[in-house]
Amino acid sequence: KYIVMILKDEFEISPEGIKYPVLDIQALDFTSAPWGQKISETRVRCAIPGEAVYTYNSKGKLEGEPYLCEGGEAIFQNLHDLKDQYVPANAEGQRLKFSELERHGFATVSRHEHDGSIRVVNTQKYKILTDIVDQPLCIRNVRGLGKHQFLPAGSALKLGKSGRVSGVEPTAFEKTWAIIKKPDGAKPASGLRKSRRPK
Repeated sequence: KYIVMILKDEFEISPEGIKYPVLDIQALDFTSAPWGQKISETRVRCAIPGEAVYTYNSKGKLEGEPYLCEGGEAIFQNLHDLKDQYVPANAEGQRLKFSELERHGFATVSRHEHDGSIRVVNTQKYKILTDIVDQPLCIRNVRGLGKHQFLPAGSALKLGKSGRVSGVEPTAFEKTWAIIKKPDGAKPASGLRKSRRPK
């Protein structure tokens, strides 16, 4: 059995003070991975200037410092856990604007006039690797420089159009994601590049 590759002697400390090994992104191979899509709805509202957004992990711990909004950003809120909210950012740290949701693949399902929020579904598709994260690990700079993601064993890994890899915790993946297409005639993906597999 092949295991997911980690960077030797490199670690990051989680908000709980736990030392996590760092995922070797370059060792991943999504070539034969199936396509997946987030199927649950998400509540989104438009940020007001100076609003602080606190992001918590699945254990209820604060992830880093709160993000102070400039105004107009899209604040996403998990309907399964209303405390779980965040402002998406690209690899350069630029935050997604509320007015740009449709252009970035989010379709509006319903609108709520009392608070101006909407519910959206993500129409984007991602290459997904499951069953390869067999230990807790960290993915560096997922939400911008210094914004790391700490994942438990059993998490899925996804590859976005920008080439950025991020993770989905097991419970969230089971509740909110679905594999929508498997590669025709492809062998199950090992998740590792052949040249990087351990002997």
